[in-house]
Amino acid sequence: MMCRQFQPLWTVVATCLLAVSLEPVCAQERPGTARVPGAQSGSPPARQAQAESGTAPRVERPAADTIQQQLPAGMDELLLKWERESARIERLRGDVTRFVYDSVYLVEERSVGKFWYESVDKGRMDFKAVKLPDPPVSRDKQGANGKPYTLESGANERWICNGKEIFLIHDDNKLYDLVRIPPQQQGRNIINGPLPFLFGMKAEQAKARYGLDYGKLHRPEERIVQTKEGKRVRLPVQYHIIATPRTRVDAAEWSRAEVLMYGSFIPKAIRLLNPTGEKETVYAFSEMKVNEKIWINNPFNDRPPSSYTLDNNNRAAAEQPVDPTRPIVPTGGERERR
Repeated sequence: MMCRQFQPLWTVVATCLLAVSLEPVCAQERPGTARVPGAQSGSPPARQAQAESGTAPRVERPAADTIQQQLPAGMDELLLKWERESARIERLRGDVTRFVYDSVYLVEERSVGKFWYESVDKGRMDFKAVKLPDPPVSRDKQGANGKPYTLESGANERWICNGKEIFLIHDDNKLYDLVRIPPQQQGRNIINGPLPFLFGMKAEQAKARYGLDYGKLHRPEERIVQTKEGKRVRLPVQYHIIATPRTRVDAAEWSRAEVLMYGSFIPKAIRLLNPTGEKETVYAFSEMKVNEKIWINNPFNDRPPSSYTLDNNNRAAAEQPVDPTRPIVPTGGERERR
């Protein structure tokens, strides 16, 4: 992660829509500018200034006459089932691989790590640098001109939310960022602020906040296919949901999010596209453990070592009233000037 600023995590899912909310590349920004995993570059300078001054953007609710959207068949039922099933997840941990693609500079950044989630408002993601092949050229990603992307390793860093504070620890530079979450946004109310978690979001809130559709990999029923060799293969149920922002604060951070889930509604992969469409971040999850009774070490209690320097100290702002007459910015539209 080379560009750092705080953004909705669901966004990591729930953010880990991960959910949670739960990040990206901007090599020219200083390493102390904080960003929650899932965040993308591309926010206007005014938003950069807000982050540095500690005034986070408010979350806007769509006007009452505009929140209705025409959903594809079965989406209502799927959202309700997703809500019920995700509410049963009290603890989740596993491995995560992050890919960040920059279509301007044709760079692919890779990181590997682990993640932890605990209901209702605790999360952690640790990322480590990876060893690159020689030459460092991507075999899978090419630009419009056919030129392959150049591979780069991500930084060694940790993102920890204990429900009251968020630490972004930059181990390579021995720096850390800190955001304190106001009491009114802690607990279940965190999904109503600028740092929402995927797990726990209600179906009605999702419909009001995001435009929703199915992706190409959506498979609501099990299928049996036959390979070229004549072998029958079972394809299990998986859900592929595409979300687009319906509020200014979300549209200022990302333009499209895709969530791929197993039939059990455990996240399989998350893809985020920044507002300009020039950077995309993909999280691929594996080796997940659900609702383990005991974690020997509490992953949310870690703090930066005393030798690290606090580089940025922001405070998440409480949600402010929103004028319902103010129009919602469509995906890709002009964002409100602040």
